[in-house]
Amino acid sequence: MFKNTIKKAFQKDLIENIWKIEVNGYGDEIAVETRDSKTTNPTHQILRFADGAELMRYATGEKDWTMEGIQKDFLILKKVGEQTPVKEGIQVIQISTQKPVWISYEYVLIDVLEDYLHIRPRNLTTGGEQFVDISTGEVCPVNQTILQNIQKIVFPSLYPMTIHQIFSLLIIYHEIFGSANYQKLIYGVITRNRLTDMIFI
Repeated sequence: MFKNTIKKAFQKDLIENIWKIEVNGYGDEIAVETRDSKTTNPTHQILRFADGAELMRYATGEKDWTMEGIQKDFLILKKVGEQTPVKEGIQVIQISTQKPVWISYEYVLIDVLEDYLHIRPRNLTTGGEQFVDISTGEVCPVNQTILQNIQKIVFPSLYPMTIHQIFSLLIIYHEIFGSANYQKLIYGVITRNRLTDMIFI
């Protein structure tokens, strides 16, 4: 049986508008992007989840940079265009040194993978995809093994309980939804755990 308890880890007041929040899945850290209310320039802060202590503060000085993720000891930023959600420009910042590992204006970010960025040259709309090693900034050819391993991840996990038993143990934030899939009915619900929404199917 699940025991639902709420425990406040920390409280931190931020004077600027919160734009994005990302959680480091490899460490107890939260990345927060805030925007200046007048200039809309971003500031990126890394906070320790245990007590809210600030581990890093990084400002790009340009409003078209936004946070794309945080992984291990690295903060990943991408550039966004005024008319499009994606523009050429990627930065990888090492949190411990607060220095850029890799900055490029020649690529567009496709996806953030474990230890790699999936990128494409800015002058191509399809094809020409490459990887960047997050820790070194080395550009290398796409590794099909890594892409295949990502595609092998299967969600959702199976639960041995009935639908009623599962949903009665969760704090539901949205309505239960259902969908017909061939001869099966698929039910799902969205619930919240710490800072993330979770979907149970």
